[in-house]
Amino acid sequence: MRLLAASFYSMSIQGRPNAIEEMDEDNVDALLAQGWVKLSNFKTSRDYVYQMVTVASTTISLLTIYKVYIYPILKLKQQKSDIKVDTTAFILSYDGLRPWKIGRRVNEFFLNKLQLHMTTNTIRSVVETDFQKLYLQGK
Repeated sequence: MRLLAASFYSMSIQGRPNAIEEMDEDNVDALLAQGWVKLSNFKTSRDYVYQMVTVASTTISLLTIYKVYIYPILKLKQQKSDIKVDTTAFILSYDGLRPWKIGRRVNEFFLNKLQLHMTTNTIRSVVETDFQKLYLQGK
């Protein structure tokens, strides 16, 4: 799951993590089919309306593995649980009872593999800064 989280942010340009966390099954199907999906469920949606989630081929492969092998197990855990699950999120925590927190998984991946403290905000800031520099240079 850490690898899936890291691939969302290191293979493609992403915005707010909440858009990824709150994707439902229909959103994921669209994402797998076309490589992008437009979502409106994130913190600053009132100001920005939509958040694009994009994926590269590596992320598509990992997300497909999750959909085929892991998601059915987590849905079964949800159904067998005595706890009322109030989420339509497709990517779930290990117990299937709550949405997955991608920011935490991205941080864990980079700490574990590279001993770097890397957050989704840091990655987004670097990308935005680099794009701004390229834009100002006319590239």
